[in-house]
Amino acid sequence: MLIEGYFQQIQILIESSEIVKLFNIESEKRGMYEGLIRGKIDFQDNSFLYFREFVYVEISIDRKMYSYQYMNEVGEAIA
Repeated sequence: MLIEGYFQQIQILIESSEIVKLFNIESEKRGMYEGLIRGKIDFQDNSFLYFREFVYVEISIDRKMYSYQYMNEVGEAIA
């Protein structure tokens, strides 16, 4: 898979989710098979998720670096 395909898969998954209210995604291609994707997803219950992944996808999805931070409506981390 090329990195653009991975970015597209993530976009489709988020768009098709019924619990997502709003989202903003940025992607940056670093080569044919690697790139950075990051963004914020706002959910219907007013919680939100910040995420960041640096991935390599030539053979399988290999997340070299990632960060996910799930917060409630007042910005407190949810464990």
